[in-house]
Amino acid sequence: MNKILEAEFIVTKIFEMPLLPMYRTPTNEIIDHNKNLNGKPLSIVIATGPYTLETGFEYEPLRELIKKMAQEKPDILILMGPFVDEDHPMIQNGEVSNTPGELFKKFITLPLAAFIKSSPKTKIIMIPSTKDICHEYLSFPQPPLDKAGLPKEVTCLCNPVQFRVNEILFAVSNVDLLFHLSRDETERVPGGTDRMSRMVHHILTQRHLYPLFPPAIGEVNMDLKHSLSLELKNTPDILILPSKLKYFAKIVDRVVCINPGYLCKSHASGTYAKMTIHPLSQKLVQGTDTENLAYQRTRVDIIKI
Repeated sequence: MNKILEAEFIVTKIFEMPLLPMYRTPTNEIIDHNKNLNGKPLSIVIATGPYTLETGFEYEPLRELIKKMAQEKPDILILMGPFVDEDHPMIQNGEVSNTPGELFKKFITLPLAAFIKSSPKTKIIMIPSTKDICHEYLSFPQPPLDKAGLPKEVTCLCNPVQFRVNEILFAVSNVDLLFHLSRDETERVPGGTDRMSRMVHHILTQRHLYPLFPPAIGEVNMDLKHSLSLELKNTPDILILPSKLKYFAKIVDRVVCINPGYLCKSHASGTYAKMTIHPLSQKLVQGTDTENLAYQRTRVDIIKI
């Protein structure tokens, strides 16, 4: 008989991919942005659906949020789906007589149009969710929402998306990536960073807005034909990752990472995030391009609605 040799395999070190470079803004652009801000910080509010409680379709938390925004008048309001949630009990039980389009118009479009009249300088960004039954594309990645009927002041972006506000580079992935990663994580270093920081670090080092394959079963319908849009182009300044896990705002690898939480959680109101980004100091604006250093000049508050 052949003798079977037993061997022990021990990992002593893990070599990670280096982070992608962060976006460096041309100096003349930063000077122009600072002039436009006139020394004032940029205010951005971030909210994620569901926007109505499971007990009905009155959208009370969204109405309360819009009421607050009409008073505060932020520079940018980022709203992420689901706007009409496929998991709502009344939809699943067939207790709603209105179509998804009618619900979207009544509870999303019309309130936003009224808000814009009271706060015309606020820019609104809308990003869909794979749980949105008011969107015909339920696979991931997703194209933007159909803008037909929405006010012209609203900008609809795809999911996930990478975009810039002035010099600041944002990356947003509106699936529960943090929850999916937490279930499949295999690397845990004793005495290392906290759990959420590890999840974010995986995303940044793997340079991908959904670094799981195959995707979470029953959670994400992955459209592999458009998977290139999941790849990070640069390490972002701001990374937004909505999740059912506890809300947080923290700096990981010099990136401001935010889970704003959900505006509604079953029978109770939830949370949203408010960002304040101060202008880059003129002392740091040097050469032909400049590092944004957003993590040094950004404050994030998680607010209960």
